[in-house]
Amino acid sequence: IQNTTMADKLAQAEAKKAEGNAAFAKKEYETAIGFYNEAIALDASNHLYYSNRSICLAETKKFEEAKADGAMCIKIDPTFVKGYHRKANAEYLMGDYDGATATIRAGLKVDATMGDLKKLLQKIKAKKSSELTAAKRRAAGNNAGPDQALQHELTELSEQYNATNTDLMEVKAKLEAVAREMRRNDLTRDEITALPEETPLYRAVGKMFMRSERPAVSTFLNDQLAAEEKKKQDLLARQTYLQRRLQSQEANLKDLMANLMAQQPQPVTA
Repeated sequence: IQNTTMADKLAQAEAKKAEGNAAFAKKEYETAIGFYNEAIALDASNHLYYSNRSICLAETKKFEEAKADGAMCIKIDPTFVKGYHRKANAEYLMGDYDGATATIRAGLKVDATMGDLKKLLQKIKAKKSSELTAAKRRAAGNNAGPDQALQHELTELSEQYNATNTDLMEVKAKLEAVAREMRRNDLTRDEITALPEETPLYRAVGKMFMRSERPAVSTFLNDQLAAEEKKKQDLLARQTYLQRRLQSQEANLKDLMANLMAQQPQPVTA
């Protein structure tokens, strides 16, 4: 009975998490936090509930609580690299750049390929560089131009953004080509099905047309459709990846632009 009760509680916790995820997808962060609270009350040992709640807390500017949830993720499962990102992101938003950097470096020891941690570290470096340059300018009382390192980084990121956008356009073009080929195969199959059984069928082999039996032609068309469907799914996955990458690069560009604008010299008044 005890095992059944525990299993029921775990299932209820997962159901609450699912409701929280649905609310998060609609950007209803406070509602999502409530569901994650209920999930944690049912199962306080699941690091994913803290991870998801941390994101929502950060979105509602409850950075200390978001940081605490990120720390709990790490405590429960030190190998869960997203926990380091949750904690570091909260620290970054709090302005604790050194703390965030330390958390990121700890996370990269767990997974050196974690892209989100690397991106956050890049943002921290850019932010610190911007603030340092602005502080030096204020101390020197001069109107020096924007940080050259940031300008160089902006140029590189712009090139990466354009390259990603080009790749995405190519994938979309390939998807359209695959869709046309699938429609053509479907049409051919429908036309063959409508033909009388005694109608001879021919299949192109190179520059020649060879007579083929109906079952062989049907098998060939089905194989073609299966191959095109696989190609379509691969391209859709690639498209999703590139769209997310483009969004991330766009967000980074906006941050860099904001940093550069902050470094623009202010007009001197008498």
